Amino acid sequence: MAVNSRTTLFDGVSVGANQTSAVANVSEDFMICIHAQTTGNPNGDLIFEVSNGLVTGADGLPSIWEELDRRTFLAADTQMWLDKEIPYTHVRMRWVDNGGNGSLSAVLTGKGER
Repeated sequence: MAVNSRTTLFDGVSVGANQTSAVANVSEDFMICIHAQTTGNPNGDLIFEVSNGLVTGADGLPSIWEELDRRTFLAADTQMWLDKEIPYTHVRMRWVDNGGNGSLSAVLTGKGER
């Protein structure tokens, strides 16, 4: 039986500064969807990063990340990523500010079991 999970990556954080989301463990999921939304006047890049989790830091979280995709926001907008066959175990998002203002929210929905 398939299991659905939901993880909040960003919850209304400021786009006026660089931000790194919480890490989501997707090792039990076979497909994920991330929905991101900005408000205000953002100016920056939202980066979707993945890790296989084989190398971890002192906190037990992955320490090596690879950029899978990058989207530029120049106005309030929404973006969605859908990955139907995930070979990685962890995901996170990073916001790189280029001088905007407003907020950012992002939610990951996973569908498992592998």
